[in-house]
Formats: sequence, structure tokens, C-alpha cells
Amino acid sequence: MVTSPSTAAGTGAGTQERVHVEEDRDGLAAGQSSSAPLVVLVAEEFGAPLRETFRRYEREYDVRPVSTAADADAELARALAEGVRVALVVTDARLPDAEDPEDVVAVLQRWRATVPTARLMVAANHRLFVASSPQLRTSHARGEMDALVLLPRGRRDEEFHGAVSDLLSDWGSKDAEAEVVTVRVVGGADDAVVLGIRDFCYRMGMPASVHAPDSAVGHQVRELARANGVDDSPESGRPLVAAMERPPVAATSVRDFAALVYGSPSRLEARGVADLCVVGAGPAGLAAAVYGASEGLATVVVEAEAVGGQAGTSSMIRNYLGFPRGVSGMRLAQRARNQALGFGAELVTGWQAEGLRLGAPGEPHRVVTDGGEIRARAVVVATGVSYRRLRVEPLEQLVNRGVFYGAALSAAREMEGKDVFVVGGGNSAGQAAVHLSRFARSTTILVRREGLGASMSRYLVDEVEASPRITVTPHTEVVDGGGDPRLSWLRLRDRRDGSEREVGADGLFLLLGGDPHCDWLPADVARDDHGFLRTGGDVPADAWVDGRPPAGLSTSVEGVFAVGDVRSGSMKRVASASGEGSAVVSLVHTWLSTATG
Repeated sequence: MVTSPSTAAGTGAGTQERVHVEEDRDGLAAGQSSSAPLVVLVAEEFGAPLRETFRRYEREYDVRPVSTAADADAELARALAEGVRVALVVTDARLPDAEDPEDVVAVLQRWRATVPTARLMVAANHRLFVASSPQLRTSHARGEMDALVLLPRGRRDEEFHGAVSDLLSDWGSKDAEAEVVTVRVVGGADDAVVLGIRDFCYRMGMPASVHAPDSAVGHQVRELARANGVDDSPESGRPLVAAMERPPVAATSVRDFAALVYGSPSRLEARGVADLCVVGAGPAGLAAAVYGASEGLATVVVEAEAVGGQAGTSSMIRNYLGFPRGVSGMRLAQRARNQALGFGAELVTGWQAEGLRLGAPGEPHRVVTDGGEIRARAVVVATGVSYRRLRVEPLEQLVNRGVFYGAALSAAREMEGKDVFVVGGGNSAGQAAVHLSRFARSTTILVRREGLGASMSRYLVDEVEASPRITVTPHTEVVDGGGDPRLSWLRLRDRRDGSEREVGADGLFLLLGGDPHCDWLPADVARDDHGFLRTGGDVPADAWVDGRPPAGLSTSVEGVFAVGDVRSGSMKRVASASGEGSAVVSLVHTWLSTATG
């Protein structure tokens, strides 16, 4: 049973020595300092208790207390000049030079523009909290700050420190260079496999770094590869991957790396028949896995890409129940994955479902992959949707070289100081634009409609409108583009009058809505006119049993269920997908008791 990535591939081919690769400075961006990240505390009246509260962070961060907003401006300017990363700015709700909440909001806006990757927190004394919170909560909703909390009134206020830790964890995972790297990839910076592995690692929460073959780390990894009989020559065209202190492997695809971490479905074939096979590990599939495994079902999860699905690429989901400061899609998926594994679910990732062989009455269904078959009494389809292609051939040639389908958050740091474009009007596009704006010089959202209101959650629309670095261009589509070796320009068309213009572009992120991924299913599983799976009362009447439609999340085939975005009529939201994944387990139980009864 797989319990963690470190045990999933406990042995590898070749010499079974522990592989240690000394870190070099290849990963440091130009001008970046190796100094401790900076935390700035801004308070006068309550400066002493705030400084005392942050003493526990002084070992890991450079904590600098100041008294005024102007002093903070000077500290931030000094940090930028010295190349020091600013992790967090914490301010009181009233300062000598920002006495009213409106003044504090203006200061927060200024700091957001100055250090866009830093997290901003307002820690208000209880006497000020009630009076200032209406304006500050509005600012929080617009994304002008990341947290609004009460200043601790005593020692060991762990609720306060939980908020601080959440912000520093989010900053560390998305905006800082990793202190500890578990995966080192040696290959060309524009190599599609290299970029794919890096993105996979990012979405799985596995710190990874990319190194040129002739770098110090590159030479060490290549030497270890040769010692284990692996072709290390750059001419082979295969990047080398040194992961989790195992001998390096030469990867021809992301699947090679995923199999190294989680194995292939073939390892499960000898286990017999599972009670439940979940195909897809987005929010719906993970919820089904957690609830299925926690209720005693032998549960297997098969995922074609990284765990988390499209939701896993969301930089920050701020309207998910129970996370008042928001949660990144990667963190949500990581926690759900660990929860499912903790209950005994088994997971294989990097393997596309290629077919479903329906079992005769009393026989299990078979989920077919290139790496083997998984037999299960019940199958939950949670494969979600795939982003639609732009179908502009010159840009298709530049995928992973400035053109990305999906948020591709691992590429965000490469956009620092550059001009990027996001195509799409849904929540994923809004979240991507907000995250990219922390790095890019300019971020432009291109939408075919009048605006964002019809397809994007209101909180995201407000956040986009509040950002000085984001521009929304309506009635616009991308019709051409190019660059060598990377994207450098786009041609845009105004859908109202047909006029076209060229713009310089360093990044294009395409989030064009989704097509259901269920071509692998047999025709017996009914679909609607757009290819989404029919469930419950939406199933054609000729597939009903005894004149009654199947239960809500059941498909037209007994023992096969559908949840999340792949299901016809679904809400296409993370919370609703999680709810469906949780709810389907009771239907699975009913089916299993009937089928085996």
C-alpha cells in the first residue's frame, strides 16, 4: 500500500545507494539575495506586543519593526534594492501617518504595488477592530490584504500564529525559492518534458529545481546517472531526474517520473478486486476516495496527471467553506490526498484511463490503462474536463515556451517583469490573473464577452478590478502569434468590428472552458449532446430499471457513477464537486449491497 511518495518507489534500478546532490546557486534569480526573508512589523501604539509576538519567527526570518507607514516604505525600498525577498508585512489598524481605516487601505494598496509577492496582514487591537473592520473587510474581499486578525492579547495565541503560518506557507510554496529541494531535473530550460515534470511537482507539492546539464548540480546528477548505467548525454534528448535520494532516471515523459513516485496500475492487479475505483483525483474524486476509504471500502484512485485536477492549479480559492483566508488548490489537493492515503486508499498517478470493460452481472468492471487493469465492483468517474484548444497553429508550436494551457503556476516566476495575457472569463482565469499579477509587469485578461460578471464569481471580479496590474479587454480573441524560441507577440482581433492589432507578449495562459474527458468510456454510458455524462433522472428512459430512473449520481450503467465537472448539469465549482464526491459513496454502498446481496 502506498502511504507516501517516499515509500511509493522504495527501490530503483541500479545501485541502491542514497543519492545526495549538493545544491548550487543555479536556482537563484538574477539579483536575488540569499539573506533571510524579510518580515516588516508596522505599529507604534501597539508596537511592543507585536514585536514580542513575532520573536518566535526571528530564527527563520529577518523581523524588522518600524513605527510608521513611511518607515515601512523605506524598509521595503531598501529590501528591493538589496535583492531581499519580502515575505510578510504586518500592520496595525492605525498608524501615526495613517490614522483612519481609509488611510490604512491606501497604504496597503501602495505596499501591494511595491512588493506584490509579499503577504499583507492587518493585526488590529481589539479596541480598534470593531470600528475599523467594515472598511478593512471590504479591502480584504478585494484582495488588497491577505488576512485581517486580532492582535494577540496574551501569550500563545495560536489562532493568530495559525494565520501567520498560513500566509508564510503560501508565500513559501508559490513565491519563494524552495529551501529544501526533493526533485532535481537536469535538462534544457525549454524542454517540454522538463517543464511538464516541474509543473507536475509543483502541483503535487514536491519542491523541484531545474538545472542546466553543464551546471554544478547537472554534472553531479549526470555522474550519478553514469554510475547507475543511465545514459547521461544531453544528446539523448532525455532529461535526468534525481528524486528523493534515489538513483537518477532518464525521463521520456511526465509519466516516467510519476511512475517512479507512485508506481503503475500493474502493481494493483495482483491485489484482487477493489470495492471502488475512482478515476480522476480532482476535488470530486478525492472526496469520493476519502469517504469511500474511511467507510471501509477497498478504494483505488487512478489519475492521469497531478492530483488535484484543474482545481489543483488554482493559486487561491477564497470562497471554499472553512478557509476564511483562502486555500491554494495545490494545498487543498495535498491535504485531501494525504487524508485519503491515511484511510487506506491506494493511488496511482500519471496513467490515463484508456477504457472501461463492463462486467457481466455479478462480475467486476475493469478500468484499463497502459500500465495495467484495475478490477472494481464499482467505478466512480471523476475525470473532469480538459481545457479547449485555441487552435492557432503558430501558438500551438510554442506550448510550454511562453504558451500554457491552464494556470501553469510553476511558470509564474518566469513572468517577473514581463507582459502576460490570460484568455478566459471563468474563475480559473481570474485566479491565474491575480497570481500572475504578483510577478508580471502587466497582466491582461482577454474575454470574448462584454466583461467578467456573467462567468466569474463576484469576489474575483472585485479582486481583478482592484488590482492596478490587471487590465480586462472585452470582445477580444487571439488569432495569431509567434516568437523564436519563445512567445514574443500576439495578434488580437476585436470581435465587434474585426479590427486587428499586434502586441508584445511574454506569456499566454489559456483557460478556455472545458470539454468532458470521457471518450474512454463505452457507448453504454449515456452522454448529453455536449459529451457530458448523464446521471439520475437525466439518464434516457430506455436505460431505467423497472420504470424508475437511477439514483442521482448513477449513470446508465449499473455500478458506474459520475461526479464533478464530467457530469451533465454539474455546477463546475470546487465545493459542489467535493459534495458530489462525498455523496456518491452512499450510492456505492447501496449498489454493493445489492450486487453482492
